[in-house]
Amino acid sequence: MTSLDEAAVVRALLSVPGVIAARIDPEPDGPGTLIVDLAPGVDDTALGTAVSRLLRERFGLGVVVQRIEPVDATGQQGPTQYDNDPMAAVLQLRPAPLSKAADSAPVPDWPASATSSPGLNPGAALPSAPKPGPRPKLGRLGLTQAGLGISAVVDLTWPGDVAVGPHRTVGEADGPATTDGVRRAVATATARCLTAELSPGVRVDLDDFTIATLGQRKVAVVRVIWSSAEGIVALTGASDVRDDVRQALVRAVLAATNRKVSRPV
Repeated sequence: MTSLDEAAVVRALLSVPGVIAARIDPEPDGPGTLIVDLAPGVDDTALGTAVSRLLRERFGLGVVVQRIEPVDATGQQGPTQYDNDPMAAVLQLRPAPLSKAADSAPVPDWPASATSSPGLNPGAALPSAPKPGPRPKLGRLGLTQAGLGISAVVDLTWPGDVAVGPHRTVGEADGPATTDGVRRAVATATARCLTAELSPGVRVDLDDFTIATLGQRKVAVVRVIWSSAEGIVALTGASDVRDDVRQALVRAVLAATNRKVSRPV
């Protein structure tokens, strides 16, 4: 890239919401490394997708995304790379350091797909029908290297109710560093996040998933197993794939369980 191209690319990166700093480390034999610092609370997965699309559409530049995990009590994690293309630039995302400020930062509002309400009995006493309880939303989705595989971490935010205030729950799952391995780990981590919130009375497990094509759109479809004292039931949910298949899988798990999760308030 020329100095003019570099300046234009940096200006474009800084125009993306959530980016607080950007620079390019040039390389003599390649397009170089684009280093992007993120604001606290920004979802690096969603931002990486947005930046990749911007660079591809505006500059015709392909990128390989690396995510540098923030420093925490266990030390700094190395970069996680999910592609290998020597002709592409490296886009290195650097989240803000973990802190209480990051924990309290607002998160994107990504509601799961709506589900239809069951039919009403005309003879039922409508005033006594319970109102829907709080439903979780995706707060943050993280992926890191875990030995020879990967580890997925899903953070769900709960709006709270009269008994419990707003809070978060976290689910984790490991898997092989393959496309299906990453996707299964993300869906499993979401199910475990629900279990962490609903246990000991409820357990949620991933049964299976697929990425289907309906017309010209891709759809993430999951089936989970809901286990409770009332029995074991299979629940299915779906969500359109917008930019990131992994986020669609999280929303699909939430869509499958929304009616069960909603507690009366």
